[in-house]
Amino acid sequence: MPDLTAGGIRFHYVAAPAAPERPAIVFLHGAGANHTIWLGQMKALRSRARVVIPDLPAHGKSETIPGVTIDEYARALAHFLEAQVGGPCVLAGHSMGGAIALCLALARPELVSGLVLVGTGARLRVSPEILEGLRVSPAETQGLVARAQFTERADPAMILRTVRDLAGTPAERTLADFNACNDYDLREEIGRIDVPALVLVGSEDRMTPVKSSAFLAERLPRATLVVVDGVGHAIMIEESERVSQEIAAFLARWDPA
Repeated sequence: MPDLTAGGIRFHYVAAPAAPERPAIVFLHGAGANHTIWLGQMKALRSRARVVIPDLPAHGKSETIPGVTIDEYARALAHFLEAQVGGPCVLAGHSMGGAIALCLALARPELVSGLVLVGTGARLRVSPEILEGLRVSPAETQGLVARAQFTERADPAMILRTVRDLAGTPAERTLADFNACNDYDLREEIGRIDVPALVLVGSEDRMTPVKSSAFLAERLPRATLVVVDGVGHAIMIEESERVSQEIAAFLARWDPA
């Protein structure tokens, strides 16, 4: 699990070794999370692609950045991609990570060859109750946010691991993430993103409902929408195998080597 300094920021990341001719796919976690949410996809896809999963700045073991907006995360990530990947890649983002991927695809299109957008949208409204809860009772609210990402049928151990992961992020950073999401809006711009895109969402996602993903699929010129029945917001954890299969099929369509 190496570190890399890019753009003056030290990033912690994990990577699966693969042949250099394989396509690169970089996974981005959501608000208050870290790289561990994507480890199931790393295991499943490591023979198919060069998989890289960074902790975003101020998450996990990565260094912080002064500002917290979706654009600022995208600018920091661009430095990481230039240094670690060295060319265009597929960006796969969950929730806030999807927003960062979309911003980067607009600002630096030469770095993005495709998109996998999981439980995200062109606009990410956050309920005032979550924002207020993170201010006044952060630990309790972080736990509620973690649990809200799953259906009632999810494995309790899976939920507990996610609760613990989110608790590892400072509450003020999680609040800043959610404020950044609440301020983000690309609804008028995403039609300019002309790369292949896979849009994945759980049918029971209570945080970014299906209509948000449907809007993305309608507006992105080269997008395919997949709704996975019976799962919630943390679809890449609750239905890890299905999500990995969909991503593998997406990569095969655009890079069949």
